[in-house]
Order: sequence, then C-alpha cells, then structure tokens
Amino acid sequence: MFSRLIYLLFFFSGIAGLIYESIWSRYLKLFLGHSSYGQIWTLCIYMGGLGLGSFLAAKLLPKTKRLFLTYIVVELSVALGAFCFHPFYLKWTHWFYDLSVSWSPTSIEAFKIALVLLSTLPMAILLGMTFPLVSAGLMRIHGDGGVSSLPRLYFTNSLGAAWGVIFASYVAIPIWGTEGTLKFAGVINILIALSFG
Repeated sequence: MFSRLIYLLFFFSGIAGLIYESIWSRYLKLFLGHSSYGQIWTLCIYMGGLGLGSFLAAKLLPKTKRLFLTYIVVELSVALGAFCFHPFYLKWTHWFYDLSVSWSPTSIEAFKIALVLLSTLPMAILLGMTFPLVSAGLMRIHGDGGVSSLPRLYFTNSLGAAWGVIFASYVAIPIWGTEGTLKFAGVINILIALSFG
C-alpha cells in the first residue's frame, strides 16, 4: 500500500518538476532577451541539475539511514525555492540593470549567465536528488525485489512530467500567471513532503 502511494506522489512530483522548467524558461527569456536563449539555458540547467543532483544523492545514499526523511527535506527545500523565486528574480534583475549600465557587452552577458545559474541551478540539483532517494528507499523496504519498482517509479514520474507541461501551459499560467503557477508547484511539493511524513 505504501509503495502505491509513493508512485502516486512521485507522479505529482513529476508535475511540479516540469512546471518549474516551463516557468523558468519564461523568466529567463525575459531576462536574457530572447526566447531561444531562455529555452536553451533552461534546458541546460534543468538537465545538468538533474544529473548533478543524482550524483550528489548517490554519494549521500550510503551515509543516509533515513532516506525518506532526506527526501522530505529536499521536497520542502524545492517548495521554499518556488516561493522565493519570483521576489528574488525581481530583486536581482533590478539590481543588475542598475549596476550594469556602464559595463561592456561581454561582461553583461557573462554576468547574466552567472545570475541565471545562481537562480535556477540549486533547485534543479534538488529536483535531481528526488529519484535516487525515493528509489533507494523503496529498495531498502523491499530488498532485491525493489529493483522491479524502479521502472514503475520512472514511468509515473515521467507521466507526471508530461502532464505538468500541459497543465502549466494551458491551465495554470493563463489562470494564475507565472508567479501563481510557481507557488502552485511549491504547494504540490509541500503536500508531497507532508504525505511522506
């Protein structure tokens, strides 16, 4: 029963994860000045962050006794990032535009990329930690039999990701806007964390 609940929760985790990617591309294209730049950097940061997060989680697994508790902390940290992203974005973009008036074009572009990485990469890394933590937690519960749960876990998360893109584009953003949709994804992360608790 607990395993089935995990699959359901990880479906919603996939929804939240792809909502973040969709929203980041909207913010970054405004800041970088071109939609293709925003999409390229969002994809690079999101996929790179997932890889880094998986790598870090793999390093943590042997040292972590309570994997689901660690997962709860990660989900809550992602939620905190969701609620802080919009005000943080407004602050650093205003600060950047005031500060960079006399800079060279090369310096401006380099600093833009640095700010983009600083604002999105930490959350992407946290998102990358979720799958290894949950999958290792399931394997600890079921032993060697838990290996068969990994494809199902990946499937439910990927299915949620597909729904997340559709939902963000056609429902959430038109109704709540970018900031409201970010907060909605943050609420999903909070509810997932509470369900695991």
